[in-house]
Amino acid sequence: MPRTSSHLTPMPDPTAGISPTDQVPRWTIDRITALGVTTDLMTAAEILGIGQTKAYELARTNQFPAAVLRFSRKYRVSVPSLLQAIGIEPAPPTTPSSSPAASSGLIVDTFQPRA
Repeated sequence: MPRTSSHLTPMPDPTAGISPTDQVPRWTIDRITALGVTTDLMTAAEILGIGQTKAYELARTNQFPAAVLRFSRKYRVSVPSLLQAIGIEPAPPTTPSSSPAASSGLIVDTFQPRA
């Protein structure tokens, strides 16, 4: 006698009953900024809501919404450019005079090339 699938119970949907507005966003500005100066192509694509195939196609044809750097066979995406692509102006880099260490009276040593 052949087996039937009637004895299997379907897995519950973990998002059932949760509206999209109730879900916590996966990527926040703080999380994106914490990525550093660059991130990998797939992380940037996830933030922008772009699939893998389309992301690589856009990067290959220089049409990705953010600045893409290519190193051999690897793609890196500029995080400040990614922030601009989603409509957020990146924070300017901190200078020694505006850093918390400088305002607290701590000595900030800077690199000085040898003459």
